Amino acid sequence: MALVWPNKDPEEILDYPVQFDDWLISGLDIAAGATVVQEGLSTPGGLTDIVVDGVFVSGKSIVTWLSLGTDGETYTFKITAQDTGTPTRTVVRRVKIKIKVK
Repeated sequence: MALVWPNKDPEEILDYPVQFDDWLISGLDIAAGATVVQEGLSTPGGLTDIVVDGVFVSGKSIVTWLSLGTDGETYTFKITAQDTGTPTRTVVRRVKIKIKVK
């Protein structure tokens, strides 16, 4: 089941965090190099104009900056994080965001 970010206006450029503190072992952090990848659209053949402007680690969260998007479209992002432990643990979260209709 995917997490859900608040609806976004296509004109907004905003940051959307995903918390990972429930997954991290005490004393470990999220390693640099987290990835955010857009997955399939809710409407096959729809526009893919949402833009990932940046991804960074902030404490125990991965923050994704998003801009643009097609009115009424729902996008899904796959967020992959690794911890700083040995051996490295990897977790994947999926998050959906719907673009507001003007």
